[in-house]
Amino acid sequence: MMRRLPILCVAILLGGGLVILFSGCEGSYEDEDDLPTYRGKPVKQWILDLKGDKDYRKRMAKRNLDAMGPDDKDVVPALIVLVSDDDKFVRVTALKLLGQIGPNAKKALPAVDNATLDKERDVLQAAVQARMQIYGGRP
Repeated sequence: MMRRLPILCVAILLGGGLVILFSGCEGSYEDEDDLPTYRGKPVKQWILDLKGDKDYRKRMAKRNLDAMGPDDKDVVPALIVLVSDDDKFVRVTALKLLGQIGPNAKKALPAVDNATLDKERDVLQAAVQARMQIYGGRP
């Protein structure tokens, strides 16, 4: 099925169902297959694998996500969406990954700034750290 989706719209297939997590208006994707992934897998799945009980999957997710950096700016739209996820762990991890991407994640600053208002202290701290890293060490 071909349909237009906003560029900041991240669709994640969970249990065969399509879940739209966020909608923006900066361009569009032609198909769900074009949505941001990291090394061939939805970004949220990498993050959720960190929480998994399978040691191998957890190690692989950690190794791959730890390697994320400035060259991975194409996953910023997916991470922007995940900054407002229901799961605190997902929000914190998305913010940390945006920080690792650094200045190439400047599009994420509005979402990072919103995260500084989060009621969870861990999320707030991750947002402040990500903001500093995105600005290259400046607050």
